[in-house]
Amino acid sequence: MDNSVYIAVFSAVISVIAMFITLWQAVLAKKTYNLEKKRLEEEKPDFKITSLNSKAIIRNDEKVQLKYYIVISNLSNKDMTIKDIKLRIIGEERMVVLTPNNVDDYLYIGDNIECNKSFHNWVEFELTKKLYSDLDILKFIIEIEDIHGNKQDEIIIYMNEEVYENVQS
Repeated sequence: MDNSVYIAVFSAVISVIAMFITLWQAVLAKKTYNLEKKRLEEEKPDFKITSLNSKAIIRNDEKVQLKYYIVISNLSNKDMTIKDIKLRIIGEERMVVLTPNNVDDYLYIGDNIECNKSFHNWVEFELTKKLYSDLDILKFIIEIEDIHGNKQDEIIIYMNEEVYENVQS
């Protein structure tokens, strides 16, 4: 055999080795990509809300307080901050949107929830007795949006009513 055959065989062996190294690097790159994609998905801001208790407090004055005890679970590896809270009251013929009252020790816009933790507290809304009775309410929807633009809602069909009409303070 002359030198050209040895060079051709040697070049073919080098090419096969290079091909296997390239395939191995492609497999490693795919695994690294999938791990990074999973890590990024885990860090993506996400949360869910659950209402545990709801009540309408009707007093002697002209206001009705709507209180909801809700749990917000931060499902991501990043802290989240509440950007907006709304209560949609759906009646038979119309809808009303309320923003929460800023009450000390109640849930409000700007509250922060740490990563992978839950936060539970009351949130309070207020409307007039006349509007409350005239709406013929079908359901309540609490909507919460975080600073990352994620929105979640909870539909509440049942509401406990506490009436204090004839109670003297």
